[in-house]
Amino acid sequence: MEINVHGKDMTYIAVLNNELPKALHYTSDLWHRYLKQAAATFNVEIKKFVNGSRHPDADLITDQCSLSFKDEKGNDQLFTILECVENDTTISLSCYNLTLKILNGQAKALSNTVAHSIKWYIEQLGLMEWAGIRIGVNEVSSKLLTLHFDSEETVTARLLSLVSSFDAEFEFITQLNSDGTLKAVILNLYQEGDGLSTQGVGSIRTDVTLTYGKNVTGVTRTSSKETLFNATTVYDSANKVNWKSLSFTKKNANGDIEVIKKAGDMTARNPISAQMYPSLTTDDGGTNYTRKDFTIEAKDVNTLKTYALSQFAQYAYPELTYDVIASSSLLSSDYGLGIGDTIKVQDDNFAGGLLLQARVSEIELSTTNPSNNKLTLSNYVKLQSKVSDTGLSQFQALVEAATPYRLELRTDNGVQFKNNAVPSNTMLRAQLYKGSALTETIADSYEWFKNGNSIGTGQYLTVEASTASDTAVYSYEATINGQVVGRKEVTITNINDGANGKTGADGKNGISVFLSNEAITIAANETSAIATTTATDITAYQGVTPLSVTIGTLSGLPTGMSAVVSNNGTTKVTVTFTVATTLTTKSGSITIPVTTGGLTINQIFSYSLALKGDTGLQGKDGEIGPAGSPTGVTQSETEPTSKYAGMMWQYTGTSNTTVGGVIIKPNEQYIYDGSKWKTYQIVAANINTDNLSAITSNLGEVHTGKIYSLIDYTYYNNSATGVQSKAVLDLDLEEVNQKIGLKSTAGIDWGYVKTTPDGLIIFTDTQNAGAIGNASGRYVQTSYSGSGIGFINSATATVDSEGDMHPTEPYKGHGSLYFDGTNIVTNVPLKRATDTDGWVDITNFSNGFSGNLKYQILNGVFYLRAYAVNVPTLGENTNTKMAQIAGLDLRYLMGVMATAPSGVFASYPANVNGTADGSIYFARSASVTNGYKLSGSVSVPL
Repeated sequence: MEINVHGKDMTYIAVLNNELPKALHYTSDLWHRYLKQAAATFNVEIKKFVNGSRHPDADLITDQCSLSFKDEKGNDQLFTILECVENDTTISLSCYNLTLKILNGQAKALSNTVAHSIKWYIEQLGLMEWAGIRIGVNEVSSKLLTLHFDSEETVTARLLSLVSSFDAEFEFITQLNSDGTLKAVILNLYQEGDGLSTQGVGSIRTDVTLTYGKNVTGVTRTSSKETLFNATTVYDSANKVNWKSLSFTKKNANGDIEVIKKAGDMTARNPISAQMYPSLTTDDGGTNYTRKDFTIEAKDVNTLKTYALSQFAQYAYPELTYDVIASSSLLSSDYGLGIGDTIKVQDDNFAGGLLLQARVSEIELSTTNPSNNKLTLSNYVKLQSKVSDTGLSQFQALVEAATPYRLELRTDNGVQFKNNAVPSNTMLRAQLYKGSALTETIADSYEWFKNGNSIGTGQYLTVEASTASDTAVYSYEATINGQVVGRKEVTITNINDGANGKTGADGKNGISVFLSNEAITIAANETSAIATTTATDITAYQGVTPLSVTIGTLSGLPTGMSAVVSNNGTTKVTVTFTVATTLTTKSGSITIPVTTGGLTINQIFSYSLALKGDTGLQGKDGEIGPAGSPTGVTQSETEPTSKYAGMMWQYTGTSNTTVGGVIIKPNEQYIYDGSKWKTYQIVAANINTDNLSAITSNLGEVHTGKIYSLIDYTYYNNSATGVQSKAVLDLDLEEVNQKIGLKSTAGIDWGYVKTTPDGLIIFTDTQNAGAIGNASGRYVQTSYSGSGIGFINSATATVDSEGDMHPTEPYKGHGSLYFDGTNIVTNVPLKRATDTDGWVDITNFSNGFSGNLKYQILNGVFYLRAYAVNVPTLGENTNTKMAQIAGLDLRYLMGVMATAPSGVFASYPANVNGTADGSIYFARSASVTNGYKLSGSVSVPL
């Protein structure tokens, strides 16, 4: 089947055909037609790749397109795409045969009190004005009804309601122009088929009989009395017509009264139905009838009568329905069954035989998977409504007489010749069957015809190829008991090779557009992409000649992806895609419009995220491997007799022994290397263990951090209290600071020796450890560096006794140092805490004094030295502040300095004194003029 693809302007843009190697191919097609809704659906899956390459026409198919093809009668079937699902390899389309205006349009509520034709109501829907639909056949044009619609509904629902109200059926016929554009949509309206004189949609197919065992695989009959009634009164909705005075009867084929209505009685009855299917009654009275009344719109009493008879015909007897499972071969072109067609069904497996007249209500057709073909038949219950189960036996003879003969015509070489030579001939054979019988019936005589002219008799006829014309109809008639019981025909054709056609003009080179990279799979985590970039080069050729390419605006870029076009307008354009971590769209495609050679061609670049999936199920266990060498450590006093490379041996003897030149020691482990025993060693870059122990060890060079609790619960005696306490050894062997000491089990330092970049610190907690100090628990801390050793009491500046030593901060010492009782021996002088480090310049002068003035504190003695200090002009008997040393108490400073250097002034002595705030005063009895120089020194113990 060839399927045309229409663009949004309805012109042809592509074709689907599995027989054409260069066309788009399709699969999974299913065309489903419905009689009642005059509708059809069409599903198809289009392959984007043909012969391993992506077909360019696949880019043309979008949800804006439409599809069309020819049906078995040559009519156009046009479909609107309702859903388009596309992945990397296929495009799946779901279509409907009605336009979107009919499918999605809304019909408003309609208030009406006047009778109108069905055409008027359709015009109110606007189908003729804005949907482009015109009415063709209209078998209910003269019927007028007063209808109103209280609420809005879809146009499709309103149309179905209208057609049902007018007891009609309908179909849409689509007509297309040669270029694929829509020419017309015709709405045909038919009287509803009744199975007798009125057909409705479709046609009566007397040429097709469904026979059990041949093209019918099963028949199921269902009898239902759910809707049965046999007494009714029909009222006029306008109360203008009343049938009380009406009298009428209706007889069945046997001459029995089947329906009766007496004058003066408002009820019409079906006595045969009431007798066969009486209503449940009690012994004290009641009626056998089951009642159902109706109210209709009536012109006269005959309208009421006709309606009552029609309802009795349909519901006065059990509703018999039949489910016929027909062969899908009935949908082939040999039969050409269409929607609404009426056919006969025959099955002799029922009592008296079964002859039905059925109608095609649904057809499902697939060209790529014929096994999905399905034919659904709706059986006319009205044809069977007068025949009850008890009447079947009486009807058997009539059924047998009415059962037709089934004629078939077979050939041994087909029905087509080529060049009047191949095949050389074909033999026609006439076959005759009675109803659904599988055994052939031999007719009394057979007569053969060619194009209506008698050419012979007998059951067989041979047709020679040499005598065949282009087309000829061969047929035969079968005669039984002097009557022709049927005729069957076949068309035989002959085709000849035609003359060679004229050489066509040279074709023009086509334009091809290529993408160097058509898709990307993007690495991702569980939800979004991992940032990356990719590029595709776009080139175009006409034949083999490169063309310049211009890229338009890209569409379909998802959030998290951007694109940059470079070298636009050249013969090689590059589009670079940048992916950010905000990209979460799992997959999609980007349309790249390429303009080249006067054409604009859309190219598709696809992308998908390779999202991290859930953890898979645990795999099955692998097969058990071959047995390996024994493992473990062999313990023995003698060398194992069976050795292998890698074997472990622990010698359990009590003295050294020699094995193969190797000294073996007790309780040590050895490993055999294939030739001799070697001491087993553990070689590892890092060992992490909760418990590491050794009897003896030679560690060599060890690099470590902190080591705690090497000696646990060591008892330490407090000399002051005599109390023994538990302690642990604390080692802190860092790269810069090393510390060895004791801690209480509560983590309190009891004493340590620590080396730092500043020197050695020795700390002893005399309260807890009882090492140095007195019973009051004072502690001593010393610090060593190049500045000496100092001690300080917490309360005074003087160390009075050993028990007063209570340092508040570390102090520094210099030189060799050891303790011997209360004596301190050192090879350098000891300094007090207040001593200075050599001479200190005094710069805080007052009252015009300046020059070289220094001081030093050594072993608690304050020394003041002056050299050529400038003295300002002073009066007689003055005491003037010369300078100040903050933080010193100089109240006891009093002395005489030397005079100025010779040659400056006369040599006069100078008195110097001080105050508690560190001020130094200069006193003279005689006046002093500017330029006087003071030199000399003075000292005082602090």
